[in-house]
Amino acid sequence: MMQIGLRSWLIGFVFVTIMLGMLPLSYYALKTISSSLEFGTQPQIEESLTFAIQKSTGDETEKHASALKTYRQRKALKPFIKREIIRLCLISVTAVALLSIILTIIFVNKITKPLRLLTKATDSIHKGFLEHKIPEQGTSEVRTLIRSFNDMSADLKKTQAELLRAERMQTWQQVARTVAHEIKNPLTPIKLSTERLFDKYINQSPDFDKVIKSATQVILSEIGKMEKLVDAFHRYARLPKPNLAPASLNPLLEEVMTLYESQLQEGTLTTRFAEGLPLVSADQDQLKQVFINLIKNALESIPSEKGQIHVATTFEGQSVVTEVSDNGSGIKSENISRIFQPYFTTKSQGNGLGLALADRIITEHGGQISVQSSEGQGATFYIKLPALQ
Repeated sequence: MMQIGLRSWLIGFVFVTIMLGMLPLSYYALKTISSSLEFGTQPQIEESLTFAIQKSTGDETEKHASALKTYRQRKALKPFIKREIIRLCLISVTAVALLSIILTIIFVNKITKPLRLLTKATDSIHKGFLEHKIPEQGTSEVRTLIRSFNDMSADLKKTQAELLRAERMQTWQQVARTVAHEIKNPLTPIKLSTERLFDKYINQSPDFDKVIKSATQVILSEIGKMEKLVDAFHRYARLPKPNLAPASLNPLLEEVMTLYESQLQEGTLTTRFAEGLPLVSADQDQLKQVFINLIKNALESIPSEKGQIHVATTFEGQSVVTEVSDNGSGIKSENISRIFQPYFTTKSQGNGLGLALADRIITEHGGQISVQSSEGQGATFYIKLPALQ
């Protein structure tokens, strides 16, 4: 709104300035026209010429008669001349006004175009597209402003990368603490069961056979939990580098969604795919893993009746954006900043690596994954991948 107001103000200001500059010329033209129209309105001139004809003789009479005839002809043409002058004035004023408006719009557009680009770029930065650059144009002051904006955008992108590296380091520290804690949990019953077996063996207890059976079951069960934990961590830590190639997201998403058609009621899974999306550089197998994980999480979150999952694609700035939203239970505000951390989960059966893997895959694709959610209001995940030029 401020941009439109500035543009309108500039157009009005320049137009009024041009019209005010024309006032002296207009005044001079009106004085000239007024003087010319006064010809033929003085009755004393006609009386003087008539009197001169009556008093003169010979050639003088003919001259005075010719002058009177010419005066009366001009007097008769006065209405026509007046109409023509008025029409000429209207045409001139209209032409000057239109030309002034056209020149004003061209001039104002030249001034405000860099500002409009700057406003659009600011909005892109706000949405997270830090790679947005503005071509330097306009006056020297505007070019300086644009140059400063581009430098700020580059600094923000560099700062973001540094923050991501620091966050990854903190995440791995958290992973180490979590793994140590998760391994320690099954070690306690293993230790207790082993000590119990040893005590029964040393004391030659008659129920040793019964105890060894129950203790072995406990030990094997806890070892199985440790194996699952180590396997999940192994998959996360040794995720292969993406095999990048040009890919179209819409067909890939359609392929993922066909996996769930038989499991869902009609109308539960809806789509809105933008046409003409540019390609992205992607490992299709890894991206499928990300989308499968998001849809699976949404399925576990939505109610059994009237559950809704919506998948959409759009093109914003220089990125292809995929949205996966649901009307499920949502995410608590205190958990939103933690859901992409390894081993963080609110599910009793989850290992907390699904969204961590998704975040890592998208990051290695040069993209970003984020979420907007409120408890009880569903959740929307956004995946931004850079478009191929």
